[in-house]
Amino acid sequence: MSEYPEGFSPLPAALNDVEAMREVLECPEMGGFDQVTALLNPTEGEFRRSVEGLFLNRASEDLVLLYFSGHGITEPGGKFFFSTKRTEKDARGRLRRATAIPATEIYDYLGDCASDRKVVILDCCHSGAFGDLIPRDGGDIDFQRELGGTGRVVLTASAAIDYSFERANEPLAIYTGFLVAGIKRGAADRDEDGWVSVDELHDFVVEKLSKAAPGMTPQRYLAKDGEKIRLTRAIVADPTKKYRKFVQQYKRG
Repeated sequence: MSEYPEGFSPLPAALNDVEAMREVLECPEMGGFDQVTALLNPTEGEFRRSVEGLFLNRASEDLVLLYFSGHGITEPGGKFFFSTKRTEKDARGRLRRATAIPATEIYDYLGDCASDRKVVILDCCHSGAFGDLIPRDGGDIDFQRELGGTGRVVLTASAAIDYSFERANEPLAIYTGFLVAGIKRGAADRDEDGWVSVDELHDFVVEKLSKAAPGMTPQRYLAKDGEKIRLTRAIVADPTKKYRKFVQQYKRG
C-alpha cells in the first residue's frame, strides 16, 4: 500500500518492497514458489478476496506466505488494522473501521487454512505511525492471539508501539531491504545447510537493524515449530568460503 487519502503519508517504497519480495519468491533458485500474486494499492474488497483465496483449499504440505508493506494502524485497546488506499479518518482523527482490514479477519483465514506451514510478514508500523490513534500510556497488540496458532509464524518490522520506516533515497523500506538481502546473498543461512529458515531470516534482520536502525525492534511470534519453516533456498555468494570452512574442520578433526 503506497497511495493514501489526505491525512496519511504516502509510502512510495511499498511498491518496490512488493516487487523485491516477488522477485525472490518467484526465483527458482531461491523461493521457487508455484504462485506469487502482487496486490498493488488494492481496495478493501480486493484485499479481502485475495487474502481469502491465498489460504483457501491448501494442502497440509503447502507453504503459504502473506507479506504486507504499508501503514499499519492501531486503535486504543490494541486492535490492529491493515490499511487500504481508501482507509480514512473521521473529523476527530479516528479511524473509520469500515475502510480498513482488521487483523482478526486475517486470523480467521489462517485458522481455516489446512497448511502446516503458514508465514505472515508485516513491514508496517504497529502503532500505525499516527500518534492521535495511540493512547498516551501506549497500546499493545497481542499478535500471538490475533495472528497465532498451530504451524504458523509471524514476523513483524517493529514491536507494538514502535515505528517501521523508509529511508530517504532508498528504494526499499529498511526492514524489507534486509529481508531481501539476507535471501539474495545467502547471508541469512546461518547453519549453511542451503536453506534460509524463518528463524534464521529473523535473526539476520535483527542483527542488521541493531546497527542500521536501533530504534526498530523486529518481533517474531511462533506457534508449534514455526521457527523451523524453510522459506527459501540460499544462494551461496562465495562458494570457496564454505569449502575453506570444510577444509579447516577436516584439519582440526
